Amino acid sequence: MFQRSATTLGAAIVALLAIQRYVAVFKDALIDDAFIQLQYGQTLATSGTWGVFVDRVTNTATSPLNVVLTALAGLMAPTMLDAVVWLTALEMLALLVFLLLASRKLFDGYAFGALAFVACVANPLVVSTIGLEGVLFITWIGAAIYCFAAGRWSALAVCLALLTLTRADGALLFAVFLVALPVNLGTKVRFVAIYALTMVPWFAFSWVHLGSVLPDTLQIKMGQPAFQAYGTYRHGPMFYVRTFPVAAVLSIAMLPFGAFLLATAHRPARKVAAIIAAFGALHFIAYTALKVPPYHWYYLNEVVACALVGSLGLASVLHDRLSAARARTVVLLAGMAIPVAGIVAVTGSVHPLEVPIHSNWGTHATYKEMGLWLRDHTDPAATILCGGEFGTLAFYSQRLLINEFSDMNVMTDVIARKVRRDGPIADALFRMNYYWRRQQPPVARPQYRLDMNRPRFGELSAAAEGSIMSWQMTTRFIQRVTPNRRVLFALRPSTPAVP
Repeated sequence: MFQRSATTLGAAIVALLAIQRYVAVFKDALIDDAFIQLQYGQTLATSGTWGVFVDRVTNTATSPLNVVLTALAGLMAPTMLDAVVWLTALEMLALLVFLLLASRKLFDGYAFGALAFVACVANPLVVSTIGLEGVLFITWIGAAIYCFAAGRWSALAVCLALLTLTRADGALLFAVFLVALPVNLGTKVRFVAIYALTMVPWFAFSWVHLGSVLPDTLQIKMGQPAFQAYGTYRHGPMFYVRTFPVAAVLSIAMLPFGAFLLATAHRPARKVAAIIAAFGALHFIAYTALKVPPYHWYYLNEVVACALVGSLGLASVLHDRLSAARARTVVLLAGMAIPVAGIVAVTGSVHPLEVPIHSNWGTHATYKEMGLWLRDHTDPAATILCGGEFGTLAFYSQRLLINEFSDMNVMTDVIARKVRRDGPIADALFRMNYYWRRQQPPVARPQYRLDMNRPRFGELSAAAEGSIMSWQMTTRFIQRVTPNRRVLFALRPSTPAVP
């Protein structure tokens, strides 16, 4: 027993170190929105404030659980970036464990677990969400699959509650599992109660202290014109196929293997696949109805559904057609992907400046340079009105960058002016959600404004005219959607009061 435990622990440590080196490859390529959550985590860890800046409460963190875990990791790691790398690695290790346990329950073997793990963590879109809540979200899905396969209904309810606290659209998977549970009505009632009670403390805190049950990000994204030229959510898949064709196709490459499930008699695998597929479809319908912009990380649920369904299909073939020895060989070859990636990272031969799929105007390196310049050349007490992407700038500049994400008063004024036209029930729910909403103390009058625009090549000098400092930047995304333009940030003096 002791020898087996020591072997398992040793294998876990080796796997963690290999995964950590794999994740570290993307350390310098995190997208701008990831830095909003990093900033929340840093602020929470250093001051106990739930917000982008110290002593400024805001409610724009999409994933409360990810912020809390990032803050805890930040207390132990040398830097917040190191904290993200180690936290992501631990989440991936937990995902591997849950998938292997689920595989053992479903197939009496580990093929599905190994295949699904590699299909998820090597997925181009998944690695493009590192720093956000994507990996944590997938980890809870893996835990939910295991609990369902093992018939552990109370634990399943808790996992789904934590999934919902990771991102609110996790409630859609709860709804699918509730329908699929092979239990009586009394057990389903208990299932719902455990799910609700696990989440009540946070949502009560958010409603009273943060002024809304759900983050303000929902209102911001629903009214955001950032991607109007490229269509709404339902247009996103084809938009990314055109923009990043190889990475986009590879992100859903596992889906065709799900067809093998039609030829297998393995009912548990087919049922799990049906649950995951229904979740992906329901999520796409819901986000299409909301008409949110097609940000790439909003498609994580659909991409993970493709990876898991395809892995279930391949595992069913291995289970039905191959001998145990041949199945182990296939699993071994598939499982080598992460250690090999770790070796590549150790040698330092791969250090991408951009993740495979994104929609950022500038790279992490460029925004870091801007942020450090602002830190070194502006008053520490300066307030700066900020247009465009600001997460990385806020993280590195240590200055009060004001917009709808960082100052609750901006969104409070928007909400106060918002006219509901959806009928009395929707209006009542809207008012109830914002019942505790209050104005925060106003910020100091801004000394600067940081403007972002996208002039044509020949108009760069004119766009920068009158600025204290300006920065030109581009990314693969910008080069593909507007090849004749560059992004220009210009810092200028500013005198108007903040709303």
